[in-house]
Amino acid sequence: GVNNFVGHIGGDDFVLICQDVDADKLARKIAEKFDSQASSFYSPTDKARGCIHSRNRQGIESTFPFMTLSIAIVDSQRRKFNHYGKVVDVAVEIKRYLKSRKGVTGSVFLKDRRVE
Repeated sequence: GVNNFVGHIGGDDFVLICQDVDADKLARKIAEKFDSQASSFYSPTDKARGCIHSRNRQGIESTFPFMTLSIAIVDSQRRKFNHYGKVVDVAVEIKRYLKSRKGVTGSVFLKDRRVE
């Protein structure tokens, strides 16, 4: 929408601020578009292998999964936040949960539906 805002928090973290009615639809569209285009960054060998073989930051040969997105949706309509740090805490909690799920492939998103 017209009032959407996208910002870079740091590293590989970004924020999208939008109307609640758009959040699920936008997250799904972002995840699908990312997944459909991310494979173009990998060599045919990596695609066939299903992962990347490279050196990690310590120089040790390692295996890395393909890039995916983990999108945390924090709803300020269902919960009232008195400080932006609380919003960050909820987003980090959701993102940690999404990244911990085993056997899930591709980009994922989850909307916090809890109420205070």
